[in-house]
Amino acid sequence: MPSQNNKQDLIIKNKYLEVLYQQFEASYERLGQVTGAEAARVQTEIDDLQAKINSLQQEIYRNTQNRQTPFEQVTSEELFNRGTELIIHAKKRVALVAKTPIPLVGTRPYGENLESYPYEVQQFNAIKTTILKAVSGELIFRCVASTTALCQDLQNENSFIFKNEVKKNINHLYNSMEQENSFLHIGWHDDLSPMTYLVADNYFLLWFKDSDDKFCLSVEDYHVANALWSLAKTKSREINREELLKKIRIN
Repeated sequence: MPSQNNKQDLIIKNKYLEVLYQQFEASYERLGQVTGAEAARVQTEIDDLQAKINSLQQEIYRNTQNRQTPFEQVTSEELFNRGTELIIHAKKRVALVAKTPIPLVGTRPYGENLESYPYEVQQFNAIKTTILKAVSGELIFRCVASTTALCQDLQNENSFIFKNEVKKNINHLYNSMEQENSFLHIGWHDDLSPMTYLVADNYFLLWFKDSDDKFCLSVEDYHVANALWSLAKTKSREINREELLKKIRIN
């Protein structure tokens, strides 16, 4: 089903379509009352309005057609907010599996002295709290990332600030993991296109993106959450801190 933002977008587009129809009817009526150069101008106006109407109708159709899929199209902010909500309310376990999860790379924009996106800051803070809970043995937190993707991000950003931020985050995670009785686990893989998901107790949030389009599935399902939780462990491996820093080329 469409998200609240998509519903609002459809309302706006349908209202705009009504305005275009009114303009089209007025121009068509005026066409019968003018001749010569004025008639040619009005006909161009009608053609332009028809093109806008056709384009808008196609957009509305694409947004309202009934996709036979449980996935929902979302914005980055909506996706982050859903994940944050699950993380905040988790009581027993959290698993975050992604290419370069936020506990490692921090908030965007990377390596710049600009204000971070508020919804990313909120999730980063929620995860910091989750790490503290894991260190105290209150819950289990498993974070899985791609060494290949992290190395690629570091090369692409080519920023001293970003590199220092990543190194600081890695040291914080490993220091937390090495605490006595800590339930924090860091896993690694080399996949550049991994399945990306969040498990929080018996809920899971699965997402992927295609260019600028993002899709997610968020459900409470004990069996699926358990399967994803197991995948986070079996599809990753532990790497010691020194080997990791060497692998991602941070001295």
